[in-house]
Amino acid sequence: MVDGRGERVPPWPVLEESSVLPGYPWTHSRNEPLPISHSESHRTKRKRSQHILIPLGTHSPASMASPSQQDLYDILELPQSASRSEIRAAYHRLAKRSHPDKNPGADPAVFHALQQAYETLSDPQRRAEYDARPKKASMVPSSQHPHPFGSAFESLFTSMFRDDLADGFFAGHPFFPSHHHPFHPPWNHRSTPQPPKWSSPQVKSPDLNIDFQCTLDDIMNGRTVITEIPRQVGCQLCHATGFHPNAAPRHCRHCDGKGYQSCTQAFHGLVTHTQSTCSRCNGTGSKMSSDDCCSQCRGSCIITETVAIEWEIVKGMLPGQMMTLSEMGNTLPGHLAGDVVICLCVAPHRSFKMISPDSRDLILGLSLTLSESLLGVDRVLFRHLDGRDIRVSLPGPHQQGHSVIKPGDIKAIRGMGLPGHSPAEPHGDLWIKFDIEWPSSEWIRSQDFSLLQNALPPALPDLPHSDAPQEYAILESAVLNTETAKAADLT
Repeated sequence: MVDGRGERVPPWPVLEESSVLPGYPWTHSRNEPLPISHSESHRTKRKRSQHILIPLGTHSPASMASPSQQDLYDILELPQSASRSEIRAAYHRLAKRSHPDKNPGADPAVFHALQQAYETLSDPQRRAEYDARPKKASMVPSSQHPHPFGSAFESLFTSMFRDDLADGFFAGHPFFPSHHHPFHPPWNHRSTPQPPKWSSPQVKSPDLNIDFQCTLDDIMNGRTVITEIPRQVGCQLCHATGFHPNAAPRHCRHCDGKGYQSCTQAFHGLVTHTQSTCSRCNGTGSKMSSDDCCSQCRGSCIITETVAIEWEIVKGMLPGQMMTLSEMGNTLPGHLAGDVVICLCVAPHRSFKMISPDSRDLILGLSLTLSESLLGVDRVLFRHLDGRDIRVSLPGPHQQGHSVIKPGDIKAIRGMGLPGHSPAEPHGDLWIKFDIEWPSSEWIRSQDFSLLQNALPPALPDLPHSDAPQEYAILESAVLNTETAKAADLT
């Protein structure tokens, strides 16, 4: 270009502010043009300069080593072996010093990084996951850009040349082909179908929860169970890509085959750049039609298989108790194998009942004849859950400890309930609720009434005499419905 005096001047604007990246080729001093081979006199002779306002935002040299990129333990000024109380004390101490409300000169980014460090390290599970990561992955990155300084450059260039970039601003340049963004490497485009960007291998697949119905016999004696379960695994036919082996790659137009979408926003001089997984291709960078789908998983990358697992019901387990079978559950692509979590449910037994779901005591209903309830008994009354025949002895009238058993009476046999889950836990008790079988009318009519009257207690007398009129009533057999029985408390 030639100015009014006929002198050659550089065809580019002169930057009035320092570049955001000192030490790199695009770093310049105030009022200094870009270092392209031109006469040195142009720098002093040119009086008029074009000013470009650069939105510096937070992309200052200090922010290149921001607290968000430090190790979480370094942010809290603690060693990795610090206890939870030390982490809490360090957080409160540093928060007073870096809180923007209490210290107007404090950097909000420092306080935000301090909060993130405390939230992660104060949670035992999140802290364990953080400590298990590689050292580079343990940092808290402020963005997920592939270049160490690409985020600042890309935010600046995208805001200045948004339309030019979309139309191919760098078209024809040997380093920036027309179909690539200038700040993304050209090898992002894939030549073959790729699986979706699943989670990190440190993330487990969802656990498979199963409710298994067992019996009181299983809890009493223990049992080996073989169960068939359906679980989700990655498709082996397409190697979890979703495409059949001969499918031709078709780049997703929505993300241009990168698998992610970029979004640049400017707000009050701050330029932010974010990346998110493409919603059209789910991060694969390729689109598929029905002809391209894998014939086994139909493009979902996941299939359901049925496997047989063997596990043990341990003696003394209770209803609702969980049993975990490690790494035998779902195995999604890119994830660790999940667990199978089995919850025990106990089916009702025809004779025995548990007093409560968390108790090892059992209750059993037994019937005695009228003579046994009056005169005592010595016989095998029931068979236990473990197969033992249990003989019960009730003393007679002339024996010590004799008592008449009435309907509804409850007796206990200590230590004959459910076993403990471990040898140190005691067995529960067995409670027996008695009922009395009354003799039939036919049996009564066949007996000598005088003998029965002499053997049985005498009849009760009438109510005290009064002047009220008397009337005879006839009792009939009655069948009660459920509502009437509940109201009469006869259930």
